[in-house]
Order: sequence, then structure tokens, then C-alpha cells
Amino acid sequence: MIARKAKAANVFGMQLYILEQLGFRKIADTTFMIAGMVAKDADLGEVKKYYAALRRAQADIDVMHQKYVHYYAHELPERFKTLVDVRRFGPGERLVFEPYSKAMYEDTHRWVEERGIFDADAVGAGAFEDAVTLAR
Repeated sequence: MIARKAKAANVFGMQLYILEQLGFRKIADTTFMIAGMVAKDADLGEVKKYYAALRRAQADIDVMHQKYVHYYAHELPERFKTLVDVRRFGPGERLVFEPYSKAMYEDTHRWVEERGIFDADAVGAGAFEDAVTLAR
């Protein structure tokens, strides 16, 4: 985008803030979902602690994201540091802790299989009960 080789792009987080400061404008908003992959032998107690910490961090960012924007400077490529002011950045990608339903899982699993994103032996059997940890 910065080199003007593309007419449009789908960006979010820090990349969106960079392009906005460089005069680009948002023409459509977008959302996405992520999932965390956990090893079969992972200690679920430790996994729960990790996600509890992420939830607390998100709550802190929600209250006052400006307190944390200076951390963007550590992630910003050197070539952009003189082009933008990280103090003007927003809160970035947001984690929303909502249940992931069986229907959502099955639709996503089918979509991944149809596109061959993972090797057939790595994609799993598609059993929601085996793949999703519902404990909070």
C-alpha cells in the first residue's frame, strides 16, 4: 500500500493505524476470529491461567489503551518509525471471550478441509468434543 502497488488491502491493528496516519482511509470494516491451538498433553490448568491473564490484559486495554500504545514502537519496523506517531494508535486487535459453538466449529472445520489448509492427517477428525475446551 505504501509503495502504491495495490489499490486496496485488508489490514487491521497496527498496520491499519500506520496506513490511516499516512492518509489512507477505511472503506469497509472487517472482523475475524482466531483460535488457540493447545498440545494434547498440555496442562489445562496452565492453559486456563494463560487465558485468564489475556482476559485481564484485555480489560486493562479496554479501560485505557493509551497507557499501552508505546509498546507498538517495539513492534514497528524501523522504516516506519519516522512516518507515524504510535501515541495516536488505537487499542489494536481485541480479544473477545465468547463461547465457540459446535455449529461454528463444524462450519469452520469443513471450510478448512475443503481448502486443504492442513494435510489430511493433521486436520483431525472434526469432533467438536475432542477439539474444543469449554472449561472457563
